[in-house]
Amino acid sequence: MSKLKKYGILILLAYILMEATSFLFFSIIRNEIFSFRKVRQHQNEILANSSSEDLKLNDTRVPWDVSLHPYFGFGKPAPPGFDFLENPNDIIQNDPNGVIVVITGGSVSWNLYKKSKDVLKDYIEKIDAFNSKNVYIIMLGSFAWKQPQQLTALAYYLSMGGRLDILINLDGHNEVVDTGTNLRRNVNPSYPQYWYELASNVLTVERMSLISDMNSLKIDKYRWANLLSKFKFSVTASVFWELNNNYLDTILNNKRILLEKLEDPDANARPYYKYGPKRKFTSYEDAYKYFAEIWKRSSIQLYKLSKSNGATYFHFLQPNQYVRNSKTFSDEEIAKYYKPKTMGAGIRRGYPLLLALSKDLKKEGIEFHDITMIFKYEKETIYRDDCCHLNKKGNDVLAHHIGQTILKYYENNSGHLITR
Repeated sequence: MSKLKKYGILILLAYILMEATSFLFFSIIRNEIFSFRKVRQHQNEILANSSSEDLKLNDTRVPWDVSLHPYFGFGKPAPPGFDFLENPNDIIQNDPNGVIVVITGGSVSWNLYKKSKDVLKDYIEKIDAFNSKNVYIIMLGSFAWKQPQQLTALAYYLSMGGRLDILINLDGHNEVVDTGTNLRRNVNPSYPQYWYELASNVLTVERMSLISDMNSLKIDKYRWANLLSKFKFSVTASVFWELNNNYLDTILNNKRILLEKLEDPDANARPYYKYGPKRKFTSYEDAYKYFAEIWKRSSIQLYKLSKSNGATYFHFLQPNQYVRNSKTFSDEEIAKYYKPKTMGAGIRRGYPLLLALSKDLKKEGIEFHDITMIFKYEKETIYRDDCCHLNKKGNDVLAHHIGQTILKYYENNSGHLITR
């Protein structure tokens, strides 16, 4: 046997040994069998959620690139369906045979729109009153939105000439979890999340450095995912990417914590534009009751605005993995996406209050639906992070459930016809 062949065999054996070792190493440290499919899915999520805009360092003071809006706080890009505000010949808004279904809420509702709106559309088209119509699904919400942003956005949308036939409000998480961000900053809880950063007129060297570091880390995460996604059948490359991505995530989270803790030069002066009306709470329970009341009152006003414009309003309390007994967790979810000690406090404190107040919503005549248990018997992986967000299967299940609920409503109220 020639030396060349011997070297070739040795290299091949070394490669096989390296792959086997990587496979075993991954299985031991992660307590699960290595899967190319799961690695590809994780990489694709990072690549899909990273755009050129996300990777730029602009003059933003929040962990992602958003733009201030004078009425509903922030929102970038403009929600689809808002084009009519700039273009008076907007097809969606001026179609005489059109039915406009508006979805509002935070990132969970945004992902429902982005990934599964066609599933929802299929159900709307089955409604007798709409089956000969052109059904349009538009988004009137954005990441990190919480009430009263949804309410304010709808009022703005209507004042600009927007139309709607069905309004779907999917919320709950941000109202009781993200509101706490403002509370820690001594910013009025009713203000949008990250208002402190958005309204800050002081970009110190320390703050600028941290923001730059965070954007660099996001770029690194994107580049590594893009590079190593090309080695589709290498266990070693995939394991290296997983470990490196986890390392980058840890540094990124630490930077976010440091950014929150930076001393505020305006803390003593408390300018109104940045902090809003000062409000003190005697306890966490007192604060969460306040959050919940804003949620309830906003929903009632959404209902009244919808009804006065000839639309039907549906309010859904979104599912979340930290609602007790709401999911039969997969091994992957337990390992990656379920961290009750660090992530579940807001849901445990806030959701019972929302559910208690939902009785008042129903008394108003609101079509309120608690859908926190729709994944109770689902054994497959549904969640894709430790916050609240769903994978494609989860969004499809969510869309089916919401669509079926709306279809059933119209079947039971066959006399309900659109007003235009």
